[in-house]
Amino acid sequence: MIASPRKQAMSEFFLSTGKSAMYLASRSACRLLIFALAAWMFSPAHVQAKTLRWAGAGELVSCDPAIGTDTAALVFMSHIYERLVTRDREFALKPSLALSWQPLSPTKMRFNLRPDVKFHDGTPFTADDIAFSIARAREPTSLIKSNTVGIQSATRIDDLTVDIETDGPLPTLLNQLYLIPIMSRVWATKHGVTGPAHYVAGKENYATRHANGTGPFQLKSFESGGKVVLSAHATWWGKLDGNVTEGIYTPIRSNATRLAALVSGEVDLLVDPPVQDLQRLRGNTALKLLQIPEPRIILLQFDLERDELLFSNVKGKNPFKDRRVREAMRLAIDGQALHHKVMRGNSKPIGSMIAKGITGHSERAARPAVFDPVRARKLLTAAGYPSGFSVTLDCTNDRYILDEQICAALAGMFSKIGIAATPNPKPKALFFQKTDASKRETSLMLIGYYPTTVDAGALLEGVLHTFNGKGAGDNNTGRYSNPKMDALLQAARVELDSAKRVALLEEVQLLINEDIAIIPIHQQLPSWAMRKNIDTPARLDNGLDLRWVVVR
Repeated sequence: MIASPRKQAMSEFFLSTGKSAMYLASRSACRLLIFALAAWMFSPAHVQAKTLRWAGAGELVSCDPAIGTDTAALVFMSHIYERLVTRDREFALKPSLALSWQPLSPTKMRFNLRPDVKFHDGTPFTADDIAFSIARAREPTSLIKSNTVGIQSATRIDDLTVDIETDGPLPTLLNQLYLIPIMSRVWATKHGVTGPAHYVAGKENYATRHANGTGPFQLKSFESGGKVVLSAHATWWGKLDGNVTEGIYTPIRSNATRLAALVSGEVDLLVDPPVQDLQRLRGNTALKLLQIPEPRIILLQFDLERDELLFSNVKGKNPFKDRRVREAMRLAIDGQALHHKVMRGNSKPIGSMIAKGITGHSERAARPAVFDPVRARKLLTAAGYPSGFSVTLDCTNDRYILDEQICAALAGMFSKIGIAATPNPKPKALFFQKTDASKRETSLMLIGYYPTTVDAGALLEGVLHTFNGKGAGDNNTGRYSNPKMDALLQAARVELDSAKRVALLEEVQLLINEDIAIIPIHQQLPSWAMRKNIDTPARLDNGLDLRWVVVR
């Protein structure tokens, strides 16, 4: 019988040191040594260093920390690029590159930085990198400008002290700083990447395929649209709770191929197992499932700015500017049918884009809309479209749970009231190029939003505030504009009284429903599928964090 690696290691240790140890130490001291070594080697935290191989349908399009905005990219890059603050297993904010912070005034916070931290290339981390990274995040080509809204400046005091000033009281400052990755100013200058390359415009630079952070893992290799390999950063200042020293992510678009890779043992974990196969996976004794409490909301966004839609048979006007048309479309959606027949129970119908558990959630606003196709028909007729109209419905086919199927189901529901919505599913990289706020080549799109700050304010401001090119309205692809909503959002941004702030955010959500600025459909409830020897906690943001993964 072959001994396990741990037992074999213990045997070799005692063979080589046992005699001298017994000679030099008393029997009691030797027992203590034996027990201590055994406890260390058999403790849950100490298991042999491992590689984790995981897969998903989506691909990583860029390693630039100011470019990746979907949750998968944000979490993936957080292994490489750290922030001033981080989140623990329960998603509570904790110190990271900042050891502590204290307010100097209602609009200024001083951060004391962690000493002796180095980037992966050996460059020392200093306050200069904080000031540089915040300024870079605000660049016109950055896709994370919304995370800097309200932040006026970051000023170096000395190597380990930085002051961040805001344009007013900012209750979400720490939440926003969690979403601003820190780059090396020296490295960025050396490689000519002081500004992000906007991949949506088809541009790349050195930071697109190379990375240099301070995090627990460093980029080993990156194939655009293909495999990405991370390796543990040997001199990281922190301590891994798991035993993964190498992570290999492989995008596999085909559901069947992705599932086969897990079942065969080619990969250890799937972050998006096919919903239709979850029941079969539960019956596989070599696998286990983990449901994620993700507060992502899937919704419809309209083009509300153009006087004539880009992709419709209606000429000379925009049907979506008529509230009655938007209401008709909301009434045409059978949320329960989507929940049971398409999502197979892995969703929760909802009337708001803010899920329970997020600061600012409103139960009143979250009540699902009614399903009333008869009234929907009457509203379309009253709006001047008795025979309906046609429009293209843009959606992804590799980003959200059953996104392409939802797209097709919605098209079927709209057809019953006379609206011919033609589904146009695309891989997320192409979808986001098409629907990016700088291009907005869409008339109607299905998209999902997750409040990465775990607070309703920043998400609502990013999606529904009038676009200003400075972060507010950065995700407002439809260019919805309502002065009343802008005023509410601006008031909530600076309100330090939590009860008053939550009331303002509730008013925003009720106004969204009244004006039908968007149509929330459901909260998706994803699961991970993994082999039985994998232990990992479920993150609120549906992100796999290698720091906590144990491969047994």
